[in-house]
Amino acid sequence: MLVEAQKPFATVIECSDSRVPPEFIFDVGFVDIFTIRLARNLIAEDMADSLQYAR
Repeated sequence: MLVEAQKPFATVIECSDSRVPPEFIFDVGFVDIFTIRLARNLIAEDMADSLQYAR
């Protein structure tokens, strides 16, 4: 259940354009992957915090 816990098996870093959600591409549910959306697909040093949260 979404409210109780999330246990994603992968993290996806993608563009902030939401026309094609990664859950659709990988054929998984909303809690199966952790998605980080970025403007311009640039990964800065502060992205480490988001990647740590995904673990």
